[in-house]
Amino acid sequence: MHNLANLLPDLSNNILNLYTRAANITDEPLPQLVFSETVIRLARLMVSARVRDGALDDNALKHIVMNEPLVPLLQLELPRGTVLLRKSEIANFLYRALPLAPGADLPATDAVPIIVGVVAVLNILDLPRKKAFILRELLSVMVPSLVQARKIGAAEVGIHPAAGLASLSDTAFDVNALDTGPGNMESSVRLLLATIGEIYGVQPSSFYEWEKRQSQLSSVSGLQERTEYDSVVSIAERAFRHVVLDRYGDLNLKIDVLKACINCCEALPDFNGVLRFTVELLQTIRGDMMLGEAYRSPPYLPQDEQVRLLNNIKRTVSASSRLGVSDMVAEYWDDFLVRDVQLLSLPDPKRPVRRSKTELDAVTTSSDKAKKDPFLYNPFAKPTSKALEMLTVADEPAPFQVTLQNPYEFEIEIEHLRLESSGVPFDAVAENFVIAPLSVQDITVLGVAHGEGSLQITGCIVKVRYCRTRRFPIFKTFWKPEPEVKFKRTGLGAKKPLTERPVSWSSTTSKDGKVDVKKGPETSTCEVKVIAKQPSLVIESMSLSQSAMMVLEGEVKTFTITLQNASSCPVDFVLFTFQDSTTRQLQSALSNKDLLPVEIYELELKLATKPALRWRRQGQDPSDCSIAAGQKANFTVDVLGKPGLQDTTVQIDYSCVGATPGELPDIFYTRQLFVPLTVTVNASVEVARCDILPFSGDFAWKNHIEPPVDSIEKPDALLSATDNDPFSEVLGRLGNGAYGPDHCVVLLDLRNAWPSPLSVWLCVSEQTMVTLPNTATNEDPKGKYSVDGDLQPGQVCRFVLVLPRVYLDNPHASIPVVNTGTRRQFVVSANKLSFEAEAASREAFWFREELLKRVLGGWKEPATGREGSIDLRNVRLNNRMVEAMRLEDVEMKFSLTSPSSSPSDAVEQTGRSRFRVKTDDLLTLNVTVHNRSSRPIHPLLRLQPSLRHQPNNIALDLTRRLVWTGMLQQALPILASGESTSASIGVTVLCRGEYELGASVEEARLLRPSLDDGDSAPRRYNDDGIMDTFGADVVRRRRIWHAKELCIIHASDS
Repeated sequence: MHNLANLLPDLSNNILNLYTRAANITDEPLPQLVFSETVIRLARLMVSARVRDGALDDNALKHIVMNEPLVPLLQLELPRGTVLLRKSEIANFLYRALPLAPGADLPATDAVPIIVGVVAVLNILDLPRKKAFILRELLSVMVPSLVQARKIGAAEVGIHPAAGLASLSDTAFDVNALDTGPGNMESSVRLLLATIGEIYGVQPSSFYEWEKRQSQLSSVSGLQERTEYDSVVSIAERAFRHVVLDRYGDLNLKIDVLKACINCCEALPDFNGVLRFTVELLQTIRGDMMLGEAYRSPPYLPQDEQVRLLNNIKRTVSASSRLGVSDMVAEYWDDFLVRDVQLLSLPDPKRPVRRSKTELDAVTTSSDKAKKDPFLYNPFAKPTSKALEMLTVADEPAPFQVTLQNPYEFEIEIEHLRLESSGVPFDAVAENFVIAPLSVQDITVLGVAHGEGSLQITGCIVKVRYCRTRRFPIFKTFWKPEPEVKFKRTGLGAKKPLTERPVSWSSTTSKDGKVDVKKGPETSTCEVKVIAKQPSLVIESMSLSQSAMMVLEGEVKTFTITLQNASSCPVDFVLFTFQDSTTRQLQSALSNKDLLPVEIYELELKLATKPALRWRRQGQDPSDCSIAAGQKANFTVDVLGKPGLQDTTVQIDYSCVGATPGELPDIFYTRQLFVPLTVTVNASVEVARCDILPFSGDFAWKNHIEPPVDSIEKPDALLSATDNDPFSEVLGRLGNGAYGPDHCVVLLDLRNAWPSPLSVWLCVSEQTMVTLPNTATNEDPKGKYSVDGDLQPGQVCRFVLVLPRVYLDNPHASIPVVNTGTRRQFVVSANKLSFEAEAASREAFWFREELLKRVLGGWKEPATGREGSIDLRNVRLNNRMVEAMRLEDVEMKFSLTSPSSSPSDAVEQTGRSRFRVKTDDLLTLNVTVHNRSSRPIHPLLRLQPSLRHQPNNIALDLTRRLVWTGMLQQALPILASGESTSASIGVTVLCRGEYELGASVEEARLLRPSLDDGDSAPRRYNDDGIMDTFGADVVRRRRIWHAKELCIIHASDS
């Protein structure tokens, strides 16, 4: 046997030579079948010897004779003389069995067994690529014969060839008696075709692979849970397998093989096979896995061939349904169909807006109540994720944008698409639309959520025409497989996973056993918050015809808005907010860092206290905001003429919160309506100029001694200065009742800037007024009077007002910050003022505030009845005006008495500090010093007598004119707050004439605030709780006060 094995190659060649010679000699040629069978048998002998390591032993012979399996044998050392043939030599020998040319007149029934025999031997030799090549030859022989057979068979029975389909009508022919059951032939041919495809590295049809694996899994262990075909894990695995196979082999060869497979299945005809191999071909020629934004690589085949493949699927599915098999569909060829799902925002009036209770408080409460965070930056403050929240309303259709991709150059028809979601019950379906070739396309799907809560959209369930209904996850982030850096395997092994038992295609196991998972495509979900059912309001009517109006400065005009609830849900929360152009202007002005505190205060005050628009509800209960379903409600909006007001928007927030306005939840959602409004503001009455002059206290003193008649009769009558006698009534009141002793004169120049005459009134009060201007003139006339006059267009008229002088305990207090809800960081002003300038600016600010509290103005147009207020905040004070208005910390009063028996003869008082006396009388001058301030003072009083109306050098020469007893400079005891003390000296006038005595009080020493006084030191903090450092670095000096009115003595000879 050993020798036979060694002689086999030579013997075989000799035998074949004899056959070929026989073919040449005889007239009757040798049949190809006989020759081929001989070759195949000899080759099989050689293969058996080769596999058993060169020996034809027991196992080899049993294999040849009785077809027992061949066990490969590997001996450590071979006997001498053993001839070992190479695989390629045996293969070349075997190829002589193949028919010489396709045109040779060999019938298919002979050719097929020969080719199958050759393949069987190659299979034992383990030469898969050669095997696949020969199998392709087999297909080229089989397909024409199958088509021919179908035609003949159909003709014999007398039916159309397309009807005689073995897989569909088993009763028509009993084709193969050896088959185990109907339809077995197709699956076996399909297995054969799949074997060819696998060797060439074709993309195997995922669905069938998956089914195959599932059947293996269920047979091996029914307990293992199956991964679902549509799941993300399966898709990732298929994606990685696609990448590996895509890099293996030659693409053109794969395409040719698949086309041959399709032809073969069509010839059988095997519809499942046609669908399967067409889908495999589509997946093999695919360009990009996911279409990117910029460059999109098209599939490998030209467009007309891609369309032909799609038509192939359509034709096959429709033919099968005509033949009664309705459930035959293809597997869809692109796992990454759904690229994104997003909620589109609803149209403006319907869009819900997230609101928090704190925001609302900032709008509704007054500025002093609003709580402020003491920290400029608070790391614990909850960030509001308003922008991130996707909102939709229960039981209302919401538009979703679904992004679908089509990486092929033919249109895809989608019959049915449904969004798959978890959470709240949700319906969203779109039907019958087309995706354009090689594109990423957005379609809009309307969805309705039933109920309140969160909704997660996890994917889409899509039925593509002619394909199976399946679920597609959402792949939003672009993913591209990373190319392998190292090539671990070449040749046929390159298409296998790296390990013998791979975890999956998406993982590679290194030699040390670590599993390295590659980054696969990531899925995403679309999260939507569904809020409770919301009402829908519409603006039914407005009293303005063209949503535009004209107002004069200071005038208030109103208009009404009628809202109708057009839904079945009641409204229980309505809030009007206003955005106007003045707000924007003021805010941009406030952003200027170089502003002085005074200017900042003015701007913030305008922003906070005088809104251009206010609103209220008409009806019995203005605070009631509810509107029942289907009902209407009227709201009134007041528009105040502010300079700079041009356009404004009324924003109406409404909602069904389900709570009373006082108990709003922390976060709720509203819908908004916007009413744009154009306002023209024209100038009315302007303050052209303002001045303040000092005013004598003699009127008040005289009235106090002997009150005029009319002020006794009607002390509370409201005074009105008339044109002919603007002063007498007012002057007659000073010093009595509500009128104090010290006054100044305020001159106001008002200009009429409106082209028709206006009547103007100014109301002046002795005390501060807090009431609104329109009520101030009527209610409490105590200590008030008004001045009025008519202004022609363009005319400037001067109004003279008598105002009380004001004492301020701390005129250098810091200028307050108006809280407008904006959290301003405390900014040190960019222009550093000197201490004196800052002190003057603060003083002017506080006295101006006092002035504005005591004067109110208004105007009226008699022709039309328009009326409004005059804005006096434009008044600015300088140092001279402040001096005229201010009462000093220390007040000095003079009185002159005669110690003799009849004082009335000796001294006659003609004014508050004017006296007539006789010469040579002994008189006593009393000086009373009163401390108005809140802190104790240690006073040092100095008196300075002089001649009146004389130049200094003469005025101070009092020799033989005036004599006095006692000290002109006296230290007085410490004066506590609000206390008075007096000092006196004796005076005798020797010569007739007019004399004056000036007085001044200086602090003898600075008094430190004692600790036991508690809060005697003034609070040095401003409203923000930030310490006011003004004047902290300036050394405190001793202060000095001078008497505003001198004591005048008029002496005449006795």
